[in-house]
Amino acid sequence: DFPADPSAYAFAFNAGICALQGGRPLDAVQRFAKSQRLAKGSRHARDALFMVAESHEAAEQWGLAATIYRSALENEPLQADIGGKLGLLDELEALARLGFCLRRGGEPKDAETAFKRVERLYEDNRETPAVAESEWVARSYFERAEIYYDLFASIRFKLPVERMQRELEDKSNLFLKAEGVYYRCVRLHVKPWALAAGFRVGALYQRLIEDIDNAEVPPDLDAYTMEVYRDVLWGHTERLAKRAVTIYEKNIELAERLGDSGSEWADKSRDGKRKVEAAIDANQLR
Repeated sequence: DFPADPSAYAFAFNAGICALQGGRPLDAVQRFAKSQRLAKGSRHARDALFMVAESHEAAEQWGLAATIYRSALENEPLQADIGGKLGLLDELEALARLGFCLRRGGEPKDAETAFKRVERLYEDNRETPAVAESEWVARSYFERAEIYYDLFASIRFKLPVERMQRELEDKSNLFLKAEGVYYRCVRLHVKPWALAAGFRVGALYQRLIEDIDNAEVPPDLDAYTMEVYRDVLWGHTERLAKRAVTIYEKNIELAERLGDSGSEWADKSRDGKRKVEAAIDANQLR
């Protein structure tokens, strides 16, 4: 009704928030886009642009959201429309969210590249408190580790033995990559990602044990030989199980130190610890 009012961009922006919170992300896209046009050339336009991308994320339109974040980072005419090049914190957020969208859109290699750019920014500016405590940095570490975890989990041990040897090498390399990046996330102590990463390290060990236990065996083994095989296998995986218990315990302790002992990830760590301890007891009894 009052398109010339100086506050028109704010009304459009707030209408976008209402639509997004009300579960109508595509309506929100239109509202935020209007706000962006009305605030052209200002920081308000930048805020609106980010919300356009977030609305596409809510609609699971990962490609459209990724295109917006990439344009905000690289497209100079667009940057002029949103008040200039992104500042450090906005750049961190845009890169992190670009990585999330790429990963969910089925482009893990490009997502990994975006996450590594976040990490380089963090390393170059870690003395800045807002960067050191940024949730976007912690979440980027977590999401990059998840890429390696998914690849690790996709590998199954199948006969013949030569194939198993290759799979074991590939799986071990991905295990180490995922574990290392998860631990970087843990060390930032940013909730909830530090606790999520701590739990996932325990889950990494647990999944490795399960995959080893479920490896293909020759179909002609008799019952006695299978029991001997299981005993020998447990001799190799028992230390992994005990390591998993220790990791879960440390994550529970970290949750207590961070004042988050009732969190989802603390509860998952307790559940994981119980399951692994039960497996250890069952194997010792057997």
